[in-house]
Amino acid sequence: LVSRNALAEEEAEHLSRFNAQILGHTNVNQRIYYVDRLRKEMTEVKQKLLNAEWERNTVNDENAGLRHELDSYKSVTATASGNAPAPSRLMADFAAPKTKLTRIDRIPLAARSTNSGREVQGAPSLMGRSSNEERMSVTELSRR
Repeated sequence: LVSRNALAEEEAEHLSRFNAQILGHTNVNQRIYYVDRLRKEMTEVKQKLLNAEWERNTVNDENAGLRHELDSYKSVTATASGNAPAPSRLMADFAAPKTKLTRIDRIPLAARSTNSGREVQGAPSLMGRSSNEERMSVTELSRR
């Protein structure tokens, strides 16, 4: 196992030297050209990286601004007492007490015609309403 490892390392080193010779790293002029090309490539990559980081920071700043604007549109929970927010109550729950509204029934104008003695089709009859419905508020009737 040790001999195989030594043989593999020796072969890798031999191939490395051979590749360096093929690429012309031993020739001084070719080496200068190669190193110059690497430096230019590295400079281009650094410039691309700086541009990408600048764009990322710009997008993150814009994203933070949009999130802040979105948060300003979200509903705010009211506090029952102190600073702790009430879990399921909104500001409307803490408003002035609700007044009890009653619906005043009247015969539709079309049914009051002097020429007709009968009700208009589809108009609700006042006689068929229960006394419970007369006491219901507008919001309770609208839920039905």
